[in-house]
Amino acid sequence: MEEYDKLSYIFGLGTENNHKLLKVWHDCQKIMVKLTRLNKTILIVNAELIEFIEATPDTIVTLTTGRKVVVRETVEDVIERVVSYKRSFMQHGPSVLNRQ
Repeated sequence: MEEYDKLSYIFGLGTENNHKLLKVWHDCQKIMVKLTRLNKTILIVNAELIEFIEATPDTIVTLTTGRKVVVRETVEDVIERVVSYKRSFMQHGPSVLNRQ
């Protein structure tokens, strides 16, 4: 339940709206990856904006916007999540194209 509380805060939903939160998270998984900051808060990152990932020894994700984020996951974990996103995208295609 703690993870829902953190996601509720990020998306501006109260914990009484967990069903809405699940839908929002499900939709976000189509374009984003979930990472964890060093202070254990959840961070949702648009996978398309990741420019590069460094291990220094903390993992630093640099976005195309120039913003840098330090995360708890290893470089390999971040890469795995991005590859998983890309693989899912290639299999299912963008949901925008399926709208009538």
